[in-house]
Amino acid sequence: MLALEQEGIMSEDEMNSFENRYMQEFHDLTGIISERKRLEEMEQAIKARIEEGMRMYGVKAIDNSYVRITRVPPGEDKMTVDLRTLERTQPDVFKELCYRYGKVRKGHAAYVSYTLKG
Repeated sequence: MLALEQEGIMSEDEMNSFENRYMQEFHDLTGIISERKRLEEMEQAIKARIEEGMRMYGVKAIDNSYVRITRVPPGEDKMTVDLRTLERTQPDVFKELCYRYGKVRKGHAAYVSYTLKG
């Protein structure tokens, strides 16, 4: 039972009427959602195969009549100095010891950019 029916807003007959009136829409929506999930899984599988092929062959980018694909390698981790924390916690040694309070900034993850054409 729906919350509306349980709260007494709709009677059982009204609920049945509603369900009967929109049953085709419920059916269509279920089919569309299932198809979308299936297509998303297919898309991910295809992209994974393309990305693997690009890595195997060392292809960084491809531009053809269907798509433009650019493979971006992962970024490098970088060391930075957290000057605000150092200044706040050790104001007396801020300038002379700032290199000791570094933090690692992770590089970006690898990704592939897709542009559809047509």
